[in-house]
Amino acid sequence: MATFYENMRNYFFGNTSKEKTKPIKEGYVADSGGLWGPNMLWTDYYNRSVTTSMGYNAFAPIANTSDRNNGLNFPYVYSLADQLTYIANSRYIAQTNPYAVGILNGLSSYVLGAGGITYTVSSDDDDLTKLVDELLQTWWMKNNFDTLQVELYQRGIVDGEYFLRKFPQKDGFLKLRTIEPEHIQIPPDHDILAASMGVVCEPDDPQTVLGYGVYMYRGSKEASSVEFVDADEIIHDKKGVTAAMKRGLPCFIFDTGLAFMNAAKLARNITTLSTIQSSVAFIRQHAAATQSQVQDFIDSQNTNAAPPYPQWAASSAFSGNGFYAAGTILDMPKALEYKDPPSAGNVGSYIEALNMCLRECGRRWNAPEWLISGKGDSINFASSLTTESPFLRSVLKEQKDFKETVQKIMTAVIQNFAVADLIPINYKQYNLKVELVAPSVETREYLKESQLNKTYLEMGIKSPQTIAAEIGVDWRKEQENFASLREQQQKNDDNKEKTV
Repeated sequence: MATFYENMRNYFFGNTSKEKTKPIKEGYVADSGGLWGPNMLWTDYYNRSVTTSMGYNAFAPIANTSDRNNGLNFPYVYSLADQLTYIANSRYIAQTNPYAVGILNGLSSYVLGAGGITYTVSSDDDDLTKLVDELLQTWWMKNNFDTLQVELYQRGIVDGEYFLRKFPQKDGFLKLRTIEPEHIQIPPDHDILAASMGVVCEPDDPQTVLGYGVYMYRGSKEASSVEFVDADEIIHDKKGVTAAMKRGLPCFIFDTGLAFMNAAKLARNITTLSTIQSSVAFIRQHAAATQSQVQDFIDSQNTNAAPPYPQWAASSAFSGNGFYAAGTILDMPKALEYKDPPSAGNVGSYIEALNMCLRECGRRWNAPEWLISGKGDSINFASSLTTESPFLRSVLKEQKDFKETVQKIMTAVIQNFAVADLIPINYKQYNLKVELVAPSVETREYLKESQLNKTYLEMGIKSPQTIAAEIGVDWRKEQENFASLREQQQKNDDNKEKTV
């Protein structure tokens, strides 16, 4: 068995000891080029490429044959430590940056709406359809699935991935539990390359996942461990990477993360400057007084009182004019000239720079500026919600991607119903289907959308249930309301006949 050093050497430079048959990929080709030498490691690669200049071309000038072997994303993700560093940085911005919080909530509200992804049930047997519908409603509430959908979607943005472990139950109602990305680690007694990043795959085929190494915390009295969990027990959704990469990339990193940090800092500086300047009520110039006389006057007016709320500054800053409370009056001799700070006349340009920074924050999602800033410009708002807008198209794609994960969950839920004998084990023979419906993204073209729905209904392309789910209406509840209305109308008609 190869040593750790031999495995690492073979990973970067190919197997130099003997030929090896690889069923999925072609054999390794030894890397060549000025950047790589016989014993170069990542630090050498980084130092040699970055020290020349700080441009992107200098950072990664050559793509090597071993860059993405075993599911890595070299040179950005070289190890599990790199992955967790990106996740930590992204989480920090998501928790502390108001613009990041805003775009998370905004995207969730458009992609998932008020009720998230919903479903409609159909089969060849009406009784089975009704039974499965009732069971799914119970399962939905047991797992608080509306809230879980929002959490998973936001995890995909912040962490770049999410892991769901399935726990089949004897009562038939599948339990779902999230696994933190940092708990996916390399399990013991597995090949270090095939199990890189904590995802165990077929050798040389990172797209065939066999299982995951999951960290198990067992409390203070028992040693924790990393256990191998079969891939069938876990749903893993990764973002921002190709199929051959084992782990996703968070969104609030690189230039996107920097844009959020710059926006918050710029807004904070603008408001701080404006707060200080607006606190000054007026400036008194003493025409006949000397500077020392003016200072004596200031001292006689000073109360040395601290402001009535906590401040970052030290207590000494509250004396004299170190703290600018609302209505502060400044005194100076006539000969002393008052100068505005360099930024005093540039607030307008700073605000424009902030707006540009906010547009950069939302670029990744084609998000309009108002989604992050909260600015209610009706013209921009309306144009962002038309059918052909990039933002709306991006939301529709996000919905499609997320529905794929929910479909995997629904499949597992139905299977657990069958295993627990809540529904027939041969349910597929009844053509049982659970169709998922994403909420309709509200646009300014209401009439056009309603006309399209009417046409689709007449053509048999869309069902009333699907249309109701898209516009956020509970189909079952409305049917009950209609039945109640018909019953009330019938009673009214009967009373009229008796009266006549």
